[in-house]
Amino acid sequence: MTTSESLAKKDLSHVNLATADLTGADLHKTSLRGATLKETNLEGADLTEADLSHANLAGASLHGATAAHTNVEDADLRDADLTGANLRGARLTGAKLYEDKGCIACHGPGGTGGANVPLFNPAKLDRIEAPKSIGNFWAQATTVFDMIRRAMPWTQPRTLSDQEVYDLTAYVLFLNKLIDEKDVINSETLPKVKMPNSGNFITRFPEHI
Repeated sequence: MTTSESLAKKDLSHVNLATADLTGADLHKTSLRGATLKETNLEGADLTEADLSHANLAGASLHGATAAHTNVEDADLRDADLTGANLRGARLTGAKLYEDKGCIACHGPGGTGGANVPLFNPAKLDRIEAPKSIGNFWAQATTVFDMIRRAMPWTQPRTLSDQEVYDLTAYVLFLNKLIDEKDVINSETLPKVKMPNSGNFITRFPEHI
C-alpha cells in the first residue's frame, strides 16, 4: 500500500498496514490503536498526537518522522528505526532508552526494582523510617537529570547525550506520577516540575542566602 492522501484524524484502529509505504503521510491525530504496522515505511510521516498504543511497529521505519505527543503505550517497536524521529513528549522515548541503555538490568521492568533500588515508591513520607524515593522525598526534579547525566548508565557513565538524559528524566518523573506521559521535559520545563516534598527541607545556613 502507498498513499499520498491525508489520513489525518481518521480511525484506522486494528487495520493491517504491514509493509505499507506511508512515506511522508499525514497521520496527525489518527487512531492506529492496535494496528499492524510491521515493517511499514513511515519515514517523514506526521504522527503528531496520533494514537499508536498497542500497535505492532516491529521493524518499521520512522526515520525523520514527527511523533510529538504521540501515544505509544505498549506499542511493539522492536528493531524499529527511530533515527531522527521527533518523539518529544512521547512516553516511548524514555521507556525505549530505559531498555536500550541497560537501565532495566539494575532497576527492573518499569523501574520496579531489580539488582538496585526501584525508581518509585508510592509510600507516604509520614515517618523517619518511611521508604524514600524520588517522588516522595527529592526536593528538585533537576536532581534527577543531574544524577542520570553524571552517573548513568552505571557501566558507562557520561555517555548519554543531553537529550537522552532529558528523555530518561521524563520517564522517571512519569513513573513517579509527577508529570503526564505526554509532557515535554527540557531545560525550561524541568525546573518547573513540582516535587511534593520540596517545601520540607530546612536550609542549614540561612544567613548565607
